[in-house]
Amino acid sequence: MCKSAVFPEARSFMAEQFTKQGHSVDELVYHARWFPLGPIVAAVMGLVIVFGQDLQAVTSGQWYRLAISYMSLPVFLGMFAYYKIRYRTHVIPLDQIKLK
Repeated sequence: MCKSAVFPEARSFMAEQFTKQGHSVDELVYHARWFPLGPIVAAVMGLVIVFGQDLQAVTSGQWYRLAISYMSLPVFLGMFAYYKIRYRTHVIPLDQIKLK
């Protein structure tokens, strides 16, 4: 089933669709102990780490160091866009997902 650390709302959407298809949330095998607090804390900590990795470069105005620190972000976005275009992937609406 859906285990999302970045988007905790994905699990609640999945559970909602699961119940709409006539099932109970108790049927799900995996129940996260700290849901939804755990994924939210993990996402916030991840953002703090990413954006705080070279805070000294921002405060001292060393933009070349900042560019080097975040150089991987445009590369990742480019590779993601290439994959989406190359393989023509798309998001499936929750009401069309077969859960059984």
